[in-house]
Amino acid sequence: MSGKYWDQGLTVAEGCLHGCEVQDKCWERRMHERLKKMPFLGEVMFNPHLLGHPMKRKKPTVYHLWSDIFDLRDDNQAKILEMIDSCKQHKFLTLTKQPENIGMLCLFPIPNLYIGVSVTDQRTADERIPELLLSSWRGKKWINIEPMMGPVNVEPYLQYEPFHDNYKMTFGLNEFTGLDQVVLGSQTGAGGKEMNSDWARSVRDQCEAAGVPFFLKQMNGGRLLDGRDHSNLIWRTP
Repeated sequence: MSGKYWDQGLTVAEGCLHGCEVQDKCWERRMHERLKKMPFLGEVMFNPHLLGHPMKRKKPTVYHLWSDIFDLRDDNQAKILEMIDSCKQHKFLTLTKQPENIGMLCLFPIPNLYIGVSVTDQRTADERIPELLLSSWRGKKWINIEPMMGPVNVEPYLQYEPFHDNYKMTFGLNEFTGLDQVVLGSQTGAGGKEMNSDWARSVRDQCEAAGVPFFLKQMNGGRLLDGRDHSNLIWRTP
């Protein structure tokens, strides 16, 4: 199986408002600035003409929505969510680094939408994952640890069997359901730092113990960890 965990990308939002801890190595930024010949940071544009593509496609497809849709105005977010809800033959993935921006539009779960956060190390995990889990979103939640820049303990944030569908953990004075999926990958491109395989192994073992699907996108140019690939994806299950 390929290291891609989606079928098609859909750039409904284009650009980045905030930057991040790895913005100099950002693949999306490099592609945008190379192809569009314009800055990636500082503005997010909405591409409404792309919303019609999934509506015309009958073959079930996993779409990855780019960039951060929660940087868009509420009315444009609503248009995206309406499209997703009307395309029940497809599944849609989206990632954010600002989960605090997930607003009341996501109060009710859309079964074919999976909202996640991007993290790179323990600090960003502890900042972003609780915000996601405590947000208004009550649908499926996931994280993408990429590029992995250090060891990450995700164990406090995972859902546990046999209560996978309804188990709640206490975080401070609030309750949340845990993560439904973990994706992990190392840094890529020229000058990318090699990732310690023990970091990936630890996250893999935490997920297996909790019964949470784990997908290794790539690690230092390959996909094998302990002699096997890891391709479990909740959105690939019937």
